Amino acid sequence: MSDDLDDGAPLVFVHGIKGGHLRDPGGRRWVGAKQALGLDRRPLSLPLGWTEQQDRDELVPDGPISKVLWVPIYAGFLAAAERRHRAFVPFSYDWRREIPEAAARLIQLLERLAAEHGRPARVVAHSMGGLVTLHALRERPELACGILFAGTPFGTGIGFARDTHQGSVTGLNGRTLSIEAANTWSAHWVFFPTGPDAGLRGEGPLEHDWYDPASWEQHKLGVFAEGAVPDPASYRAHLQEAMTRARATRTRIEDPGQLAGVPIAILRSGDHPTPTTVLRGGPKAVRGWDMDTVETTAGDGRVRHPATEPPGLEFRAFESAAGHDALLDDQAGVEAALGWLVAQAPGG
Repeated sequence: MSDDLDDGAPLVFVHGIKGGHLRDPGGRRWVGAKQALGLDRRPLSLPLGWTEQQDRDELVPDGPISKVLWVPIYAGFLAAAERRHRAFVPFSYDWRREIPEAAARLIQLLERLAAEHGRPARVVAHSMGGLVTLHALRERPELACGILFAGTPFGTGIGFARDTHQGSVTGLNGRTLSIEAANTWSAHWVFFPTGPDAGLRGEGPLEHDWYDPASWEQHKLGVFAEGAVPDPASYRAHLQEAMTRARATRTRIEDPGQLAGVPIAILRSGDHPTPTTVLRGGPKAVRGWDMDTVETTAGDGRVRHPATEPPGLEFRAFESAAGHDALLDDQAGVEAALGWLVAQAPGG
């Protein structure tokens, strides 16, 4: 990252879903060598109860993930940013919980930085971190002098259908991010489609409401698939609350609004096949649904190409050949986008 991009504004980084460490009083729970090697397989489940917010467990945010064993996550970007002369401040949040909750904490950080430095910060946000950033700055646009959204899913998709229906594997560990765990979270429901094409296919398109647990149960998806979890009924009330709130957050994301002239850059890729459907039955079906023999479109492998555009906002797009998880490793793309943002600042 070039030093001539440092104009003195604090640089805040907001990681994506699964991109931040979580720890409890006993140590790191997500993610380190113990989890990747299957030595600590405890599920990252949240309590299913709600009051004003979802009930809490003991886990707290513990910074963005640089690497896991030898596998880099944000290592290249973090190292480059930390070499800068500017104030670099990573923002960490519990990515399992609601986006508005994380956004409120981000506002607090940006307020503190504005008071300390006498100027607003510039924000780099990856994936779901961009939704957290958008939610925060639509309330307080004066707290940012520019935003770089990298692979942010402003539009919808079915990328998290696999996590909620099959769980996901981390290294040698298939339990920490199991179906049981993923269906206790609140944040990721906001990714799913809201329109008439839900992305479900059988003999043809199937009607489905991703934000209604009854529809999941009808289609035997997620915890309602046969044999998925021991007690699917225990999830119903939680899923109703989480999905209702996620629908409201999705509506807010898609509502055309303004950020009071805050310059916006997006870093995106259209070079990777990106799934747009899931298939009932199919040659690779797991619990009735095939997540692999599917229709695809251009995108970054996780977010389809048009879905990276913030609705109702002016932006400058920068293209990358990198996939979703590696967008911030594209140093040339990041520098070009940040250089443009710096040039938009007063006196730039």
